[in-house]
Amino acid sequence: MYADRLIRMGAYDSVITRFPDQLARYGLACALAKRYGDIPYRTGTWRVSSAVYTDLLHIEVMQRWADGDRPGARRAAALPHVFSNFGVDKTIMRFGEFLLLPALEGLAGDTASMARQCRRIAAEHADRMNACLRHEALYLAGDIGDSAFLAQPYGYDVQDRFRFFKALRLDLEGRASEARAAYRVMPDVSDHQFLANPFAGQSHQLLESSAVQRFAAWRIEELSGGK
Repeated sequence: MYADRLIRMGAYDSVITRFPDQLARYGLACALAKRYGDIPYRTGTWRVSSAVYTDLLHIEVMQRWADGDRPGARRAAALPHVFSNFGVDKTIMRFGEFLLLPALEGLAGDTASMARQCRRIAAEHADRMNACLRHEALYLAGDIGDSAFLAQPYGYDVQDRFRFFKALRLDLEGRASEARAAYRVMPDVSDHQFLANPFAGQSHQLLESSAVQRFAAWRIEELSGGK
């Protein structure tokens, strides 16, 4: 869709102005433009699906943190949202819901806190969603290696998920050039498939999350010297 192309070009204001009726893409443009108060549903009006809203909220958390507003990021993460009451780890939003803040803390240098949080998450959600979240958390904590991650019980899209988490672990280890290259070979999911089909919120395909896509793009930019 044309709105997707404008988003990829960074023309967020054009999307906001021209496509207010495409609420999911309008919301994504608001989030990426850091117009957080304009994101549909924030005011309590049910204008986008609650699953899409949660994905956009995770983008806000990440961007506030990247901008140095860590208290604002934590406040945004604590806002009530749809997955407060059931298993978000069964959705593509599990990275943003569980692992985003620990990963951000790790990237800021507190890898010990990140590892503790990841181990707690792995223990609390050990049996959910065929242990996907458990393996992802333990991999970030450094408690399992590549082969154990790839051998996890739920094998669907495991290679794609591995590319993302491998890039992130290299990033956490300070191996900037390797991490940048690894982020760049992630599958091309730039058309925001999740926004096109928000009912995919029950999908296991983590990389369809707009928050994951934006996280990878942010890390590539940071590791390239902000270019």
